[in-house]
Amino acid sequence: MWRMTLIIVMLISCYALRAQSIRIVSYNFQHGSKIADGKQIDSLVAMINNLQPDILALQEVDSGCASTGGIDMMKKIGEITGMKYCYGRTTQCDSGSTGNAILSKFQISSVKNTLLPHRPTVEITPGYALECIVSIDPDHKFKVVSTELDTTRGTPDRIMQADKLYALYFEEKHPFILAGSLNVDTSGTSLHMLLEMGMELDKENNTPTFPADSAIHKYDYILFSKKAQWSNRLYSVEKDVRYSNHLPVLCVINLQ
Repeated sequence: MWRMTLIIVMLISCYALRAQSIRIVSYNFQHGSKIADGKQIDSLVAMINNLQPDILALQEVDSGCASTGGIDMMKKIGEITGMKYCYGRTTQCDSGSTGNAILSKFQISSVKNTLLPHRPTVEITPGYALECIVSIDPDHKFKVVSTELDTTRGTPDRIMQADKLYALYFEEKHPFILAGSLNVDTSGTSLHMLLEMGMELDKENNTPTFPADSAIHKYDYILFSKKAQWSNRLYSVEKDVRYSNHLPVLCVINLQ
């Protein structure tokens, strides 16, 4: 009897070693638009301590801007939390810049920041896709993309940007996660273009994320490539985090 018990315990232990739980958060910080007194860094650190993400995709985060005392926010947050990070500039912001960022408890490599297209006759904030390879261990490596699509209602620019993402990642060999503010509800054309390239929506995908105080639109997503090695996704919108006009989304996955 004891031998059978030992075998069961060993099998459970082996499965636990193979299946690793990863917490992923995506959040459009909007420069900390709802925060006063320059507490943006403190607020993001508080969110990280509360949600405990292993991987955090941020949009509209500042670096070297006067509103945050000219501080490199990602460098400072990395120092405080011990997380690795990469940052991709999207626009100039007084003395610094605004952009997308990815923070990770795991190693980051192969960082790339790609400009997304828009009509040259229209003055909008340029869109970018920041990507990196996250290495959990030698057997688990995948690409993470943090992005924000055009915010203007009724514009074809989001479709142009989704088409660019399609071209970039349709034949992507790595399993990958695309996280960010797509600024379109689940019925939107640009979202469905991304799903057609082999992505899956997060569970409970109709939960609204915008505006934060009385959310009625689903604008923020974590999308997963179907070829990936994850399962049992648990998804939630974090309604108590209101540092911007967006709510963060959290997804927990198991790596096999």
